[in-house]
Amino acid sequence: MEQGSAAHNELVAATIVDELIKNGISIACISPGSRSTPLALALIRCQGFSTHVLLDERSSGFFALGLAKVHKIPVVVVTTSGTAAVELSPAVSEAYQSEIGLLLITADRPFELYGTGSAQTIDQTALFSGYLRGRRFIDADAVESYSRIRATISRLALEASGVLDTPGPVHLNVAFREPLLGSTPDFSTCIPGKAELPWYQVVDLTIVIATDAFCARLLSQERGLIVVGATNEPEAVYAIAELLGWPTLLDPRSGLVHRTTNAVLHHDLFLRIDDIGEMLDPEFILYFGQGQASKSLAGFLGLNRAALQRHRPVVYRGSPAGYDPEAIADGFLIGSLDNLVASLSSLEVEMRVAQDSNYTKHFMFYDGLAKSAIEDLFERGELGVEMAISRLVVMALGAKDFLFVSSSMPMRDLESIGMSSNELPQIYENRGVNGIDGIVATFAGMAVANRDMTRESVSVLIVGDLAFLYDVSFLREIVSMKNKMLIIVIDNNGGGIFSFLPQRKVLPHDEFEMIFGTPHNLDIEAIVRGFGIDVVRLVKPSDVTIAIEEMRDSTRPRVAILKSDREENRLAHDEVYHVIERTILAATY
Repeated sequence: MEQGSAAHNELVAATIVDELIKNGISIACISPGSRSTPLALALIRCQGFSTHVLLDERSSGFFALGLAKVHKIPVVVVTTSGTAAVELSPAVSEAYQSEIGLLLITADRPFELYGTGSAQTIDQTALFSGYLRGRRFIDADAVESYSRIRATISRLALEASGVLDTPGPVHLNVAFREPLLGSTPDFSTCIPGKAELPWYQVVDLTIVIATDAFCARLLSQERGLIVVGATNEPEAVYAIAELLGWPTLLDPRSGLVHRTTNAVLHHDLFLRIDDIGEMLDPEFILYFGQGQASKSLAGFLGLNRAALQRHRPVVYRGSPAGYDPEAIADGFLIGSLDNLVASLSSLEVEMRVAQDSNYTKHFMFYDGLAKSAIEDLFERGELGVEMAISRLVVMALGAKDFLFVSSSMPMRDLESIGMSSNELPQIYENRGVNGIDGIVATFAGMAVANRDMTRESVSVLIVGDLAFLYDVSFLREIVSMKNKMLIIVIDNNGGGIFSFLPQRKVLPHDEFEMIFGTPHNLDIEAIVRGFGIDVVRLVKPSDVTIAIEEMRDSTRPRVAILKSDREENRLAHDEVYHVIERTILAATY
């Protein structure tokens, strides 16, 4: 295959078409146009597709609507760029109201041509707004990973067909650069009848036979693993973990940390060790709830499952919305997890759980080593200021207290270091888009809701200085709130998490500080006092325990400030990782 854009265009188009076939979508309406050439050729040359070429895009959309009504499967509609894509709008609105699946694929000009006056170029990123069940974008020249393209198409197919919600139209916008094709276009990857399944499978837990078959598969696994983030079904997840007996890698927000028999709390620390990760390679993974922040966990699971050289585990996510940001899942569980619990409970009596007890013991062994190493460092005062504060806050709070943790370093420290307390407070964060905007205001809303439910409990926020300053204007509202509300600001004069990125090693110090370190050089204490809010200076991390206890007898919000040094914090983290790695490897070999 030729190199450059032509090769990328052909690979992307062929992959899209092949994945559509695997998802049971095999009818397409095509309107002529230049920019859509790779897609049109890939569809026409795929023997598994029935294609209709129609001159007028508006009519093509309605023709596809009629086909979809009768065949009761989503129909593909392909157009070129510009107003050709806009012409689909009447049919799209009808399909949306009628709950009929259409998969609209609009070819696009490169995004850098937007707004330049380039011919046949409009902003296609917001077409059909308000009338779609899903929307995705692919830049063919960006050489998207094979898994990402497969996952994108499979997810759109599920959305269009109504598996994840209500059926209706979905939109895929694909940007192609010239040359659009090579001298000998090759779409050989589109081979109908291949044994490969769609990228995503679905287990409908409302269907008893399907649920029982899936549970029998789970019970037959020797090396099964459960991963849990923040979940809306904690009781069901707890029951599943207990019934299967699989090691369960828990997020502090899961609510299951000190309940689950085989809870693994320090996986972020030992999965980063390559040898250990390979030894613990699972056969099957159940992933419930939102994703965890841990990069070592993401690496262990495999960010690109098609590129893995080692044995690839089967991964099912308990995500009715079809979320799979890493594109590692084989399928989704839809319906109430209570049905899965009921099926497992009945089948467990009949079947012997095949889980290899040594596999679970290995996870628990390494988790115990990491925990002991952390406790030893903590007791010796060698944990580092920022890691110690997360641990001390959790130790000072009870089960009825609320803890809000800002994104970036505070949340990562809590995941890896702070979960060894006998009981945890109720933990929250704005994890959805990992932003630093609105942290103080979100915490305040949580604290007021907490006060309405129980007036004895304390609400605590751990936040970095940049996130705090970003939302500092909300202090004018907090000053009037009578609440047991403590905001702990870790002031390291900049963006501490960036010190852990590769950019720190390759950029000159001045450039790194200007772009990533972003020192604010502000007196945060003076700013807070300017709003009329009391300030507590934390000279050392252990002072936070006193600050929290004092809040229990107060109704005035306070801000506690702990000074830290970004470079010292990075070195402290590195030392913790090295100590744990040495401890684990010494016990392993």
